[in-house]
Amino acid sequence: MNGLTPIRTVRLLASLIALLGMILLFMERVLSYLLKTAQVAVQMAAERYSNFTGRMALENFSEDRTLYAMVQEAQKMLPSAEAALVVILVVAIALIVVAALALALPNQFAHVLVSLKLLKWETGEEVP
Repeated sequence: MNGLTPIRTVRLLASLIALLGMILLFMERVLSYLLKTAQVAVQMAAERYSNFTGRMALENFSEDRTLYAMVQEAQKMLPSAEAALVVILVVAIALIVVAALALALPNQFAHVLVSLKLLKWETGEEVP
């Protein structure tokens, strides 16, 4: 046990990348559920203000006008939130694939890290 050899370093790095990918995937799932809930709430609020009593409330109460403005803003932001979720999902899958490749092929990944000068390959010889 000499400490962290290049292969052990690659395995540790791959495990950390996989962990980051899994955390991003979990966050995407949670945010996806929250987005679905927000879409339903915005749709219900828009329907609420489209009927007669909703229009009367908009004309007579400032709180309803403020709430309706917030609903319209949320409705405008929903498509960009969906796009952000797709980006998070793609990044999470890419990280997990990179980690799986690094764990499956640690020698080749170590050579990639050495060529990028992120890792120094040591032969195991003692330097006096």
